[in-house]
Amino acid sequence: MKGPYTVCLAVSLINDYVSKRGWNYNQFILSSFNHHELIRAKKLDPHIKIGIVISSRHSQYKEFSDRFDTYSVHPRIDLINARFVRSAHRRGLKVFVYTVNQPDDITRLEAMGVDGIFTDFPELVTRRSSRTPA
Repeated sequence: MKGPYTVCLAVSLINDYVSKRGWNYNQFILSSFNHHELIRAKKLDPHIKIGIVISSRHSQYKEFSDRFDTYSVHPRIDLINARFVRSAHRRGLKVFVYTVNQPDDITRLEAMGVDGIFTDFPELVTRRSSRTPA
């Protein structure tokens, strides 16, 4: 969620997909830099998974994730390292990195054990996953 005051609409949309279209809560993650919006989402519907986006080197996500049943953490690509991934995984968090647009970065992040990426070029990932081992 990038815009202010979008949480009610997002939660309503998710609930519509779950109740009327046969989707389930596991198919959604609400993420934002705005921690207040994420807290509000959890209060509106505790079934919804939330992910905290972080853009600076700080451990604030640890306190937040402990207090608000956070599913994942979404660090900027230049903040990620194997130690961060291990720490987040020990806390039970998935790690999804943004914005990953270079094949070499995908390879490096895979080696670190990240759970997923955000990219402007999804074909980079689909092309990789469609390869067959030699």
